[in-house]
Amino acid sequence: VNSVPTCSFTVPVIGSTINGTETLAFTINAIGRTIRDTAVSIDGGSYTATSGDTFIVNTLPLADGAHTFRVRFYDTGTSDTFFSDPVTFVVDNHGPSISNLSVTYPTGQTRVRPGQPVTFKALVRDALSNLDSVVLYFDTPMAMFDNGTNGDEFSGDSIFSLRWALPFDMGFTGDTTWRVVATDTGRNFQAGNSETVSATLQGDSAPPIVYYMLTSDPDTVYSNGQTVTIKVYIDSDAAGDGESGLAVTANFASFDSNYTAGAVAVSEDGPGTYVIRYTISANNVVANRLNLAVRIRVTDGVGLSDTTIAAGDTLWVISVVNGAPVFAFTTPAAGSTISGKGETIVFTITGAGRFFTDTRISVDGAAYATTTTGTTHLVNTVLTTGLHTFRLRAFDTSTGDTF
Repeated sequence: VNSVPTCSFTVPVIGSTINGTETLAFTINAIGRTIRDTAVSIDGGSYTATSGDTFIVNTLPLADGAHTFRVRFYDTGTSDTFFSDPVTFVVDNHGPSISNLSVTYPTGQTRVRPGQPVTFKALVRDALSNLDSVVLYFDTPMAMFDNGTNGDEFSGDSIFSLRWALPFDMGFTGDTTWRVVATDTGRNFQAGNSETVSATLQGDSAPPIVYYMLTSDPDTVYSNGQTVTIKVYIDSDAAGDGESGLAVTANFASFDSNYTAGAVAVSEDGPGTYVIRYTISANNVVANRLNLAVRIRVTDGVGLSDTTIAAGDTLWVISVVNGAPVFAFTTPAAGSTISGKGETIVFTITGAGRFFTDTRISVDGAAYATTTTGTTHLVNTVLTTGLHTFRLRAFDTSTGDTF
């Protein structure tokens, strides 16, 4: 027997990708020889005995990539040693690489509210195999695309995308996890063909809440030229205790005939605290109106507003007084004859929204003396017979005006 036997691998096809524990089959054309002690070497290493014409290989210890396999066998009769030609199989025990996960929020936002769309992106590549699927898991699995559709910008650039609107019934505030699972293709994969990477999505479904409002003014009554100052404390679940960066507006149109929105100044005064200032115009024609509502609206970065009062507005009630009060002597009536010392004079001061203190009375232009009470005065000086002039003076604590 002088002819040289041949050996070739048959399953899987030479050059195939293998994974996990794989069975390689080969055939030996012995040409009249009796063959013994078949063994296989990987990458020129030591030979491992086979079970007949099959070789079971555990690929997990091997690095991903191409590896060389070669069969060795002996002729029982002559003890000659023969080898197959080396062949290559590609080992792939790992899934695709996933990186650069990102979320594109609506313009100007860093969070998303229910009903708004966001675009998820991930860079997915596999050095050894084709991709079988790239799936986004948020609430349910959703396919991602690299074909220029569904939010994907450029086809074939390995950036997989999905534009998706957060359902109205899936509101959340804070961080929640989304993940991308990518799977590659191959021949009879058994393990390690998928990769998973996670990232977070920032959500906001809780509108800001106005917890309380304060004023640094002595009261809530104002007149033309005065500045209204209101301090508002606001919070939401989106950013911990207090929240910065909110849009706070106030409407003073109900008590200033010359109101313009641009005249309202709003500043932050610590986390969640906002100070609103508005100066009533000097020529405002609104006069003596009590308990007028100033509407304060608070809107967060995703467009949610305080809905505690009046569909997004919170009310602050103030009064404006620009008309002069009315003074009247009631008992005895002006022009009456009085007895002089010991006579009690009763008077009224009417001024909507005003708060009067330090009421004083002057007789015949003399110095003003404190009245006995806020509505009466006991004459305690002797008056000569004849005509006498009485005059009242009162101080409005709400505006600082004297009448």
